[in-house]
Amino acid sequence: MMNNLVLVGRLTKDPELKIGNNNLAIAVFTLAVDRGVKDARGEKQTDFIQCKAFGKQAENLCRYQAKGNLIGLCGSIHTGSYQAKDGTTKYTTDVIASSISYLQAKKEESKEDKDNMDWLFNQADQKTENQKFNFGSYGIGINGNTIFDKNPFKEKE
Repeated sequence: MMNNLVLVGRLTKDPELKIGNNNLAIAVFTLAVDRGVKDARGEKQTDFIQCKAFGKQAENLCRYQAKGNLIGLCGSIHTGSYQAKDGTTKYTTDVIASSISYLQAKKEESKEDKDNMDWLFNQADQKTENQKFNFGSYGIGINGNTIFDKNPFKEKE
């Protein structure tokens, strides 16, 4: 028997980080997944799937991903039940992530990354506009010549 699934969808809101038993990090999030078919009116159908991730994976998801970002998830379906305050039995269905792939970077960009990209594009703007770009030994070069003599993306020493 198998209980494996693969989902690709967008986060409906920022993942919520909780701390469970034994200080285990738990990320709770909802993934909007398009069904790939349209209804009778021609509108796309979307499922909103409750998901959980645990441990370091949960911490990283909350740190690096935000509402609207596209992620891929491998996991399994877990069902459960509990007694509500009114005495009725409530049933739950969650997807438990075994691995998560970030298919879109976090929307916010660090100041250092922005400065590096601004510097790179300013260097390219100083060259003639009609030349082709290709990859040089340190990054983007023009006609095989590097446009800078250092790698702005290299870790600072």
